[in-house]
Amino acid sequence: MISYQEAHAVVLGGSGFIGRWVARKLRESGACVSLVTRKAASLDGQAGVVEIDLTDSQAVAAFYSRARPCITFNLAGYGVDPAERDEAVAWRINAEIPRTLCECVARSSNPSWGGMQIVHAGSVAEYGSAGGDLREDGPAQPLTAYGKSKLEGSRIIADCAASTGLRAVTARLFS
Repeated sequence: MISYQEAHAVVLGGSGFIGRWVARKLRESGACVSLVTRKAASLDGQAGVVEIDLTDSQAVAAFYSRARPCITFNLAGYGVDPAERDEAVAWRINAEIPRTLCECVARSSNPSWGGMQIVHAGSVAEYGSAGGDLREDGPAQPLTAYGKSKLEGSRIIADCAASTGLRAVTARLFS
């Protein structure tokens, strides 16, 4: 069993509902946590808060070269909030960031860590009109820009893991 004791964990989307809970559980397990968010003020008073514009791949790469985390939880997303309707931003956050993460983790991963390196949050929206027994490896027919961009991010994570040997998993979250 993998121990998070003193492991460095990065949580992208650290100010979100799931991100806050993941960070809490990681800290309870003894991990050193960096909460990456676009609005650091939303996490005032918490240790390890890092404000990064995830659409800036150079800023993300610079952070990873310094941080060299054991594991990254990619819980960042754009398009669930009804006010988030810019399709270009959805593609940058939901599809391009997973590619950047894979590249950064492949270059700067902690060689002593034997656990999962990337845990990526997909979405039920990736399934779209698919029905029946829904599985991560089952058919996906997204209907929205959000669903399509999240599906592309999940595919990128899977392809990256297969081509680089990174230990990565996607979990499609339901509400």
